[in-house]
Amino acid sequence: MLPVLTPAGKQNHPSLGELLSQSRISQTDILKYSAPYGDEISLIGYRLEENETTYPIVAKLSKMRTVSEELDYEMYKEIKMYLSVLAIIGGIILAACALNNDWKGFLFCTTKGKISLSITALVIFVTLIRVIRLTKPVEFRR
Repeated sequence: MLPVLTPAGKQNHPSLGELLSQSRISQTDILKYSAPYGDEISLIGYRLEENETTYPIVAKLSKMRTVSEELDYEMYKEIKMYLSVLAIIGGIILAACALNNDWKGFLFCTTKGKISLSITALVIFVTLIRVIRLTKPVEFRR
């Protein structure tokens, strides 16, 4: 057992499970995953909590976490993009009102301005509902 033969402080040695999980193994890989023991001996083995039956499970869970993180990133990327578009629209309206008092008077005091702001708010509300529906995680049922 490699963890028993190596010094107690060396728990981060390469793992045989990592080597065997690769699709292709070369001589260089074998040397890279070997732990030197003395001057002329090199050892290879599992880490302390791994063995031939648990390593594939650990590797699959690690891959599942990676895939889950990638899916979360992809899912929330659309929401972030939508929120940034909303911020731009809000910024344009605020900038128009701040830079031009006529626009401010038109948007907030006239019927046409109030209708255009109401339509904008309605479009934002409807598109927000659509974005939430489209980015909701899919649940599988048996």
